[in-house]
Amino acid sequence: MRRKDREITGRENIEPILRACKTCRVAMIADGAPYVVPLNFGYTWDDDGLTLYFHSGLKGKKIDALRADPRVCFELDTEQGVTGEGDTNIKLDGDNALKSDIYRSGIYGSGSGSLTISGGENDSLTAQGGSGANGISSSGSLTISGGTVTANGDDGGRGISSNGGVTISGGSTVTANGESGTISGGDGIWSGGGVTISGGSTVTANGGNGGSLVGGDGIRSGGGLTVSDGTVTAKGGNGDSKDGYGGDGIRSGGVVTISGNTVNAAGGYGGKVGGYGICSFDRVAISGGTVEAAGGNGSTGGGSGIYSSVIDLSGSLELTAKAGSPTGKALLQNGRELDLDTIKDKLGPGAKVTATDANGKTKQVSIPRPVEPEESSSSSDGGSAFWRRAGAERECGGTGGF
Repeated sequence: MRRKDREITGRENIEPILRACKTCRVAMIADGAPYVVPLNFGYTWDDDGLTLYFHSGLKGKKIDALRADPRVCFELDTEQGVTGEGDTNIKLDGDNALKSDIYRSGIYGSGSGSLTISGGENDSLTAQGGSGANGISSSGSLTISGGTVTANGDDGGRGISSNGGVTISGGSTVTANGESGTISGGDGIWSGGGVTISGGSTVTANGGNGGSLVGGDGIRSGGGLTVSDGTVTAKGGNGDSKDGYGGDGIRSGGVVTISGNTVNAAGGYGGKVGGYGICSFDRVAISGGTVEAAGGNGSTGGGSGIYSSVIDLSGSLELTAKAGSPTGKALLQNGRELDLDTIKDKLGPGAKVTATDANGKTKQVSIPRPVEPEESSSSSDGGSAFWRRAGAERECGGTGGF
């Protein structure tokens, strides 16, 4: 093998791959030409080494070819790009690409164990699901820590799908693309638990377009969503048919908590109703960072920028919320537009909240940052000094007080 650094050696590394394979393709020479046959197989591995067993009749072209020339080579296929049972850890080394067959995920962590993908700054992975399948799937939890990971669903499949929680940390760069489907589009990231993004990670999640029903969500979480230190771009797919609904940028069954960095969430266009920018069936709490939430446009109804039972805005956040045309709301709390005048007391220095309605009319509330005083100066002979604060000047003697 030319690249010895990429060679897989040792039974402990080879046998898990062998167990994941369902088909062995055996190549031989028949009538002076290459001849390849896909075969079901079994194997044993003992002190004498690896022995492969194939299902076959005792007559036919391949049997005649083997009798004439017993030299062969073989290749094994997995149904998944990579399949793991129990707790599965994948350590990236350099650039990697996995593509699976129809209805099979590019990477699949089966059972109730966790799936962990980790790597360094120069390591990458692209996982492509087969038709109707997800890029990366985990029956348990999924953790991505470091490296650049791209996960693509196909034909309505999700980019990333996890029955447990999804955690993205360690400065990871993650792109998750749900694919368009004939009925519904796939979600960019789907989690049956919660989604946590931290550690300076960058996440881009795109829902696929829906053919006859609804676009996929950028990020869809059955639990909560927490962004504490990361850059997140989440866009819902379009529902293009006349009865279609746009997907949501972020959709959560639990609390959406944003406390830092940048979040941009946009609902998709709906042939009937546009999607929400951020939707929570519990509470949306934003206390810091720069957040943009835009509802999608629709023919009969627009999506809201933020939709939730409770919208809790505090701290030194910068929020821009935009309603989708024709009927969306910028900030829809418990069925009513949030009155910005009621949140002023909770906002911190430098905070700015801008709400734009479906007609393009904008309302804004902001809290200015205090002007820091310049350092006072005094002459050595006790002369006067000036202190400027908030645009005012006050003279004080070299030895006197205020």
